[in-house]
Amino acid sequence: MLPSAAGEEQKNTLDTKRFSVDRSAGLAGQYQVAYNPEENVLFVSGSFNHTKTHGTLCATIARINADTLQIEKTAVLPAIPENKPELENLFQIQAAYGLAVDNQRGLLWTGGTRTNSVTAYSQKDLSLVWDSLTLGVEMLTPRELYVAPNGAVLVTGMGGGYQVISASTAEGERTVSPLQGEGPAMLLGPVADEARSRLYIPNILRDEIWVVDMNTWGLVHRLPVTGGEDANTPVGVHGVEIDSTRGELYVSAQGREGKNGGLYVLSFEGEHLAYLPFGKMPTDILLDAERHLLYVADFGGKGESAVAGGGTITVIDTLNRTIIETLQVAPTRINHQVLLGGGSVIAIDKAGDYPAAEVPYVLDARSGEYYEAAEENRPGEAPRPIVRDGIAKVYVS
Repeated sequence: MLPSAAGEEQKNTLDTKRFSVDRSAGLAGQYQVAYNPEENVLFVSGSFNHTKTHGTLCATIARINADTLQIEKTAVLPAIPENKPELENLFQIQAAYGLAVDNQRGLLWTGGTRTNSVTAYSQKDLSLVWDSLTLGVEMLTPRELYVAPNGAVLVTGMGGGYQVISASTAEGERTVSPLQGEGPAMLLGPVADEARSRLYIPNILRDEIWVVDMNTWGLVHRLPVTGGEDANTPVGVHGVEIDSTRGELYVSAQGREGKNGGLYVLSFEGEHLAYLPFGKMPTDILLDAERHLLYVADFGGKGESAVAGGGTITVIDTLNRTIIETLQVAPTRINHQVLLGGGSVIAIDKAGDYPAAEVPYVLDARSGEYYEAAEENRPGEAPRPIVRDGIAKVYVS
């Protein structure tokens, strides 16, 4: 049985001056969301209870109707051996984390952060199309991805730079570049100015934005982001958006030591134009250029919701650089957002506040076979209920 991503339980509606929010149950361990406007479908990755010591036994990619938020299909992801010597003879799921859609070719690209792999699935039936592990291709630890108009894929992550997977040949073959860029680097989500053939990538380790030439895939500039409250304290850059008509970069920053969090506005040349301090840990950023609105999600801190905070989306008017609203969208930990055609925003979180439900994408660690369950059973551990996170739609009037 597939649980609805828009169940009746705990459905909340919040009305403000211009915005309303509907939130309901999504997947367990949600990470990112992507959108195909022609098909009007969302893709959400979920990976439950992964740690540094073991992989996950509950993970999938869901195809979701963007209007109803009903799950249409879930993927059966590959089962692979655990990569820790002490877990020999046990299996894990080759889980998906970062997502990027290639709507022209009907592909969904994913980054496997815990398995150092990149995969591509068919958007139609979520079948596996390309897999770096199967091909024996060495990848960095992937974080997020960008698909170029010609079908090439740039992969960011941990390891000092980025890699580029070439566009497919007529025979369906692709090549993968060695690591590019100059570390140290942990690169997050790329954003493209395709008219100018420039890609902007946040480097959280160095508080800078990397500028990549999309014609050569070479690193051509680094734009430093200096603290708006304390120039000697790190900023923790996280996300970037661009408005090519205004020639502005918008950078979200987590902040450090209670300082420098919020939004930074830079010119394309790197000049600092404005700083808006707000939030506990601002992370994901989304631009609606048509309506001149920025949405900055706050992940919050550690611990239970009451302690962690976050769960808000701060809405900013880019024309006058002012905060319009701060919406409480989830109890905590909003992780990613995507813009829909009519100006609505989908936001997924990692709050884990929806009760467990039976799902068909749970793996038996010993046999490597999938089964349906409402709890994860890991050898040597007590059963763990598969609690679900929230998926919200923010409407703008």
